[in-house]
Amino acid sequence: PMTKQQFIQELSECLLNEVDSQEYHSSIEYYSNYIETEIRKGKSEEEVTMELGSPRLIAKTIIDSQLGKENQKERVSYYERRDEDADQREAQKDIFHIFWNQRELKWYEKLGVLLVLIFVIGIILTILGVAISLLVHVILPIVAILIVVRFLYQLFRK
Repeated sequence: PMTKQQFIQELSECLLNEVDSQEYHSSIEYYSNYIETEIRKGKSEEEVTMELGSPRLIAKTIIDSQLGKENQKERVSYYERRDEDADQREAQKDIFHIFWNQRELKWYEKLGVLLVLIFVIGIILTILGVAISLLVHVILPIVAILIVVRFLYQLFRK
């Protein structure tokens, strides 16, 4: 059994930095008011918090709900963007920015993006290295031989 304060504290810790400020305050206020209302009806704090269940599970539901809303905003933004005429498209953000600006990326998401970028840049540099190596070791000697052969051919032709 938990007290109201313990319940709100755990819910607060679980929601902090996981949902936007408005959702955070709204959720904390809602559950605080709900518990107060039930206590006024004659229930104990422990009864109310037991009926509500785990604050962690409630927080997970709230977080998942907000992520669902964000994903819906991304889809709506994408389709609104496609429906606008060409002049408006140039004035507004492109689809890429609408997608990435919906929420702050977590540290591990940023790290993942950075690692993918480093990997892609590494592949590009490797391909360029192979191309330059091929140029220096194969194509340039062939071109040099062709120039010498042509020079000798023209020299002995006369």
